[in-house]
Amino acid sequence: MKTQTLFLSLLTVGSTLATSTSTAMAASFFVVPDFLATSEGNNSETASLGLATERIQVALDQSLLGLNVGDQITGLTFRLDRTQSELPAQVVNDYSITLSTSTSAAGTLSTTFADNIGADAVNVRSGPLTIDTGDWTGGGRPNPFGPLIAFQTPFVYQGGTLLVDYVHDGFPLGGRRVDFSFGITGAQTLFGNPDSPTANLQNARNGTPVFQFEAHPPTPEPEAVPEPAFVTGLLGVSAAALRKRRRRA
Repeated sequence: MKTQTLFLSLLTVGSTLATSTSTAMAASFFVVPDFLATSEGNNSETASLGLATERIQVALDQSLLGLNVGDQITGLTFRLDRTQSELPAQVVNDYSITLSTSTSAAGTLSTTFADNIGADAVNVRSGPLTIDTGDWTGGGRPNPFGPLIAFQTPFVYQGGTLLVDYVHDGFPLGGRRVDFSFGITGAQTLFGNPDSPTANLQNARNGTPVFQFEAHPPTPEPEAVPEPAFVTGLLGVSAAALRKRRRRA
């Protein structure tokens, strides 16, 4: 009986190891700044979902993010300011987002866009942005966040100040103001024209749009899977032991 139990145990272990695979970690969503998750910001801005072609850089210090080194950022979105009506359904020709570790802390960004971009910059998204009816709704205080603007390539967070650098074409059927908050320690936003290397000085201000990000923990290392010969050997030893036990009975 003990030998049969050993055989079954080895069979179970071998089968489990042979079929073991790593499990993808669940995504989490977080709001920046987090204290505005259910409250309205104290201002608004016209650039992030605006009518005109725009370039925006937002620096967010690590204290605002709640991320760990190695976490993968896989998308972001905004919500409309409380004064706004629904964003019309339309297709924006291009909405490009690049993430990097900022070369400067929030509050000390250069007005030259390129000077703020870190060496680890990744263009996480480019191409058309399709907006459907009901995606960004108005009338709330605050309004719900719009659908995730998913990244085509994740950004692996390396710690430090995150720089969100995004450029978009004009919204052909009209844009809307986005919820924004001034006076946020550890945040800074620059606005400008994509055709200019520098931000508009009068628009360089501390503060941030109210973002919602999607992130995933680091992907775990795959578990070691034994070679088929190893599993077969275990089963062979246990089978031999079982036959020997039966001969003695």
